[in-house]
Amino acid sequence: MKKKPVRSALPKRVDAIIIGGGLIGCSTAWYLAKQGLDVLVFEKCHTVGYEQSSRNWGFVRQLGRDPKELPLMMLANGIWQGLEKDLGADLGWQQGGVLGMTDDSSIIPDFEQWCDVARSFDLECSLKTGEQVAELIPGMARQWAGGIFVPGDGNADADITTAAFARAVTNRGGRIETDCAVLDIELQGGVAGGSVCGVVSEHGTVSAPVVIVAAGAWASRVLSWLDLDMPQMRIRGSVARSMPVAPITPVAAWTPSIGFVQRKDGCFNIGGLDITDHDVSLESLHYARYFFKDLIKHHHKIRLQFGHPFLNDLIGRLPGSRAMGDPLRRARIGNAMPNSRRILKCFEDFHDLFPATNETALKKAWAGHIDVTPDMLPVIDGQAGPRGLLVAAGFSGHGFGIGPAAGQMIAQLVHGENPAVDLAAFSLARFASGNWQSAYNLI
Repeated sequence: MKKKPVRSALPKRVDAIIIGGGLIGCSTAWYLAKQGLDVLVFEKCHTVGYEQSSRNWGFVRQLGRDPKELPLMMLANGIWQGLEKDLGADLGWQQGGVLGMTDDSSIIPDFEQWCDVARSFDLECSLKTGEQVAELIPGMARQWAGGIFVPGDGNADADITTAAFARAVTNRGGRIETDCAVLDIELQGGVAGGSVCGVVSEHGTVSAPVVIVAAGAWASRVLSWLDLDMPQMRIRGSVARSMPVAPITPVAAWTPSIGFVQRKDGCFNIGGLDITDHDVSLESLHYARYFFKDLIKHHHKIRLQFGHPFLNDLIGRLPGSRAMGDPLRRARIGNAMPNSRRILKCFEDFHDLFPATNETALKKAWAGHIDVTPDMLPVIDGQAGPRGLLVAAGFSGHGFGIGPAAGQMIAQLVHGENPAVDLAAFSLARFASGNWQSAYNLI
């Protein structure tokens, strides 16, 4: 039997602790380590980026963003363009633009309105006729009414990007502790008026004046330890990958039913846009009041599933259950199962759109849990609770693209600097105060 590697002792104290080893957590750690801080990342899974950070499509998309989020995404896009050099790694980066298509001419005015907003931020974008769409992506078997295009957008390989950040962190002297769940956040002076002073992990306690919650879909559960309420809903998105085909397009794109991007290796990532799954849990019932109106409005796009996740959550919360005191170890890995019917439908739609790929087989399929907030905007907040606590979560499916900019913003907050982008729209307090609006939804 292969022996597990010996785990070295945890440090007694560091400058900053990050809960969550996804792209947000690792990019934040990288910026902090570059600035000379002694940083420690705790990740409950066996490796970094195992959940949604490696299970997304790989889009780095400014197109269609909420105007409140667009400046942050524009900053991220600029970072991505030099990120391979900065990290010393091949990230599969391609900057072929992102194109949205519609066969409903009544949608075109919405495209035009978004373009007007984007141009006010000096973002290059344009409306496309059906003929121009066909020129951008040749070989499609249908004519579109029109489209919207941002040429500076791109895509990267989600499978490898977080690991590249993690290597860069350790090269800068930071430490990443995998297979180690955090069980509690320690305080001095209580939640109100107090300050964080470290965390308790399953392998020991570490002191730190700064604790950053970058726990993705687990963030609301972590923050509940401090009696902080962050409404989240987990959406299960299923994704397919084709076998390699001859180059068709460097443009990442979405239609009313699917989104797709051809990677550098020739494979296509393909995901559905028309229907997603929500695995109901007790937590989602708790936050239903925040999401009920949109669930009713978009009932045809979201399927509520009462399955094993709900039963496991219920059993794990029964009085006397060992899981009650150990919530992150109870469900250590969010290994979501893809919806096979959705995958087959996406693949059929893709073949219908590109008849030349009809003989191309499915290579693999997977799913991830997207942590969605009520307004589909993230929480990036340095004043969410006790002094020294920062939150970077709730990225609502946009975290891969925005990740490097979010990490930079959090690092600036840690150092007491004014962030390069106004973060007022991303405060945690907006939900409790009711100062939030329904999600902006161009796509």
